[in-house]
Amino acid sequence: MIGPDTRIRNSIHPDYYIKLVDMIDDNGGTDQYFDFPEKFQSLAQFSDRLFDEQSFDYVTVYEHPLDFRNSGNDQSPFYTVPAYIVSEGFQDFFPIKLADGNLFCESDYIFPNDSIPVIIGSNLSTYYHIGDTYTLYYWGKTFSSKIIGIMKPETTLVLANGEKQLDDSVIVPLQLSHDIPKSAEDFDFQVISRLNSINGYLFTDNINAAIAKVDELRIATRLPP
Repeated sequence: MIGPDTRIRNSIHPDYYIKLVDMIDDNGGTDQYFDFPEKFQSLAQFSDRLFDEQSFDYVTVYEHPLDFRNSGNDQSPFYTVPAYIVSEGFQDFFPIKLADGNLFCESDYIFPNDSIPVIIGSNLSTYYHIGDTYTLYYWGKTFSSKIIGIMKPETTLVLANGEKQLDDSVIVPLQLSHDIPKSAEDFDFQVISRLNSINGYLFTDNINAAIAKVDELRIATRLPP
C-alpha cells in the first residue's frame, strides 16, 4: 500500500512531493529480487514506469555514504564521504548551483558506464579538483570516478527528513540498466539500485490520483503490494 511519509511545500516548485514507502518488506522481503531474475524484472519495470509516468513527476534522491580512494594505488585506504544518489531529472525539483564544472548528462545515468561522474561540495574543493579521478566503492562494486563539478558554498537539499547541508558531501547519478546484467556482481548492484529507485519523491497537484496511479502501476508490473 502506498502512503505519504511526509508532505513538504517546495519553495522552488508549486506542487507537493511525498516520499513513497517501501512496499515490499512485508511481502517476501528484498531477498527475492536477488534470488529470482523474473522478480527483478518486475521491480525494474515498476521503477521504469514510475520515472516514465506522465500524470506526475518522480525523482529519486537517496542518502547513502560512499567510499573513495586515490586512483592508481590499490593499497591506499578507502575514506567514507556523505553522498546523495540522484536520478535523472533531480535538478528540476532539487536545484543545485555550481561554482565550477558541469551537472550530469543523460548518459551518466545509464549502467554500465566506464566512469561515474561526481559533483563535490564546496569544502571538499580545498583538497579535490575538477578532473581528479578516484576509485569508488559503490553498493558492493568498484568503479572509476571523476570529479566534474563543484557546488556553491552552503548548497542544501530539502528532503523528507529535513534540510541537508552539502558542503562536505558528494552527489552521484543513480545508474540503471534496462537489461538483466550478466555478471553476479552487476546483477546485485542493479537490484540494490532498483530497490532504492522506488523509494523516491512524487510531485503532483493531485495526491490521491497519483497514489492510485502508483498502485495501478504496481499491479500492472506484478510487484507485491
